[in-house]
Amino acid sequence: MRALISDENPPEPVILKTIEFTSMDAGNKFEIDELITVSEELFDDDGDIELSINLKMPVDVGEGVTKETTVYTRQVVLHKDEASDIELTDIWVEAETVSMYQGTEWQPDISTVPHEAGRSYALHYRNRNPEIAEVDSSSGIIKAKRPGKTQIIIEAVKHENIYLMTAGNRIYRPDGTLTELEADGTPINLTKGDESSKVVLSKIITVYLLGSYEDDTVPETRPAPGGGEKSTDQNKEDGSLDSDVKVVTLDELKEVLKDSGDPGESLELTAQGGSIGFEKAALEELADSGSQLRLSLEGGEITLPPEVLKNITADTEGDTIFSLNKAGDLDGRPVFEITITTGGKRITNFGGEELFIRVPYVLKKDKDPNAVVVYYIDAGDDLRMVINGEYRDGYVIFRTNHLSKFGVGYNKKSFTDAAGWAESFISYLAARGIVNGISDRRFEPDRHVTRAEFVKMLAMMSGEPIPEDSITTFEDVDPDAWYATYIAWAAAGGYVLGVNEEKTFEPNVNIT
Repeated sequence: MRALISDENPPEPVILKTIEFTSMDAGNKFEIDELITVSEELFDDDGDIELSINLKMPVDVGEGVTKETTVYTRQVVLHKDEASDIELTDIWVEAETVSMYQGTEWQPDISTVPHEAGRSYALHYRNRNPEIAEVDSSSGIIKAKRPGKTQIIIEAVKHENIYLMTAGNRIYRPDGTLTELEADGTPINLTKGDESSKVVLSKIITVYLLGSYEDDTVPETRPAPGGGEKSTDQNKEDGSLDSDVKVVTLDELKEVLKDSGDPGESLELTAQGGSIGFEKAALEELADSGSQLRLSLEGGEITLPPEVLKNITADTEGDTIFSLNKAGDLDGRPVFEITITTGGKRITNFGGEELFIRVPYVLKKDKDPNAVVVYYIDAGDDLRMVINGEYRDGYVIFRTNHLSKFGVGYNKKSFTDAAGWAESFISYLAARGIVNGISDRRFEPDRHVTRAEFVKMLAMMSGEPIPEDSITTFEDVDPDAWYATYIAWAAAGGYVLGVNEEKTFEPNVNIT
């Protein structure tokens, strides 16, 4: 490889690296992975350098004389990379809490901030509980061994005197030799010049390891504050578990709020098992603090904003028990029952306010994550779609303004003409009934959308119930048309307007 310097009177090219092969046959392929050190002086004023890759071989020129001849040349212009001067400001982690099933593998989505800083910083991974899971120190791939809980520590390490090859986080010294890593990510046998390596930033991922996919074993988690001094006995008449449940007292809650820092911050508690309780005074104190409450139960989470807590405290009669438990399956997928009970009665609504649910779910390799949906199961055991439910990083997440049983479903819609950049979006919307194809197999993604079709999308995305007897005053909307109830809903809510002085809607006109 030679460096060519553009100039009116260019000097001889500088030979940067020579690689010799003793033999080469026609059709051979060679992958050359070489680190080339380039002097600063070889770059021009614009930060560019022109490289020429030349393949030379001896050629018989006759009379037994051979001459080294260039048989292949390729020139490449490279721009000087200033990324090594970029300061790392953060480590971006897509999910800080995940769940996995025993025997599965998962690689977290992690990057440096800004992204370009990854050129001079290596991400190393350490595991606090090797008995529960294994983690590859360079790639971050986690292998689940048995049920339990562990934490993966991600460290951004800056090596002042080491070249970092970003592919696979391989680290090379300036002389081109590969730097091996210990199991915890520490470089092996660094030379004296490499000792300036240091950890600059770190992040933690909490991993809950469940049992096998079939048995859904729940890991042991850290107890709620108080060590279990007070408990309450739930019974099946109020729909809860028949076991002792830890109840957080007022004094315990005050200590937790004191330790959590500023009032109004999120308070996180993890219970052993599927339930946790609060004394009436403790729950009222929590609601008055303005804090959000996040409860980890059965490996999943219930997050209650301050407005929800205030609505619950208005109905409390003694201790209040929060539960999240598995309650069967739906076509082989889990059903969860979420309850809030107080004084032997259930609280199921929160004045229209919403709480947030996250339950563990392992997606099988051949399944589309966009087709994973959530249903709530009503009193008649009918399934009703929760439009905002979706799969993300080992969990199914959704929000709801009422409580009941919820089931994970799979509603894959496949269209033969929906490949390309929009395929995942179409799959997501179709699984939730927000869009439909023109047939079971065709979608026609390039076709225009009419005003009626767009209103239906809005209605379905809202998740609001659409009354079947809704009536609209638009003259051109047939009451028996498929879109009539959707247009009536949108007009009543002020989401759409008619045309021609509000007399007509023009449902079949394309939107613009």
